[in-house]
Amino acid sequence: MNKITARERNYLKGYAQALQDLMREVTDDNTCSKSYDPIDFTDGVIHSYAFNLKDGGRHHPMSDYESIDEVAEYMLREAADWLFNEADYIKQKAEQHNIGD
Repeated sequence: MNKITARERNYLKGYAQALQDLMREVTDDNTCSKSYDPIDFTDGVIHSYAFNLKDGGRHHPMSDYESIDEVAEYMLREAADWLFNEADYIKQKAEQHNIGD
């Protein structure tokens, strides 16, 4: 994928924002202080301080992705990992303090 339409751009921005809102609501953590603007686009590049996507950086060439579905999948995987890690952390803390027994 080298370019995306305005509609696709808006979809990904909304999707990223929804994931960020969920992550912030559950964890009370403002990812890199960028929960207000988790993803942006310029010609041929996806910019994100909130999502590492495929390459782990902040600037991601669109040509690295087959479609917007692949970008969305990477964002969803990161959000899921974030939430599962948070759940594990809470479980460990509860076990340390014998909560739930």
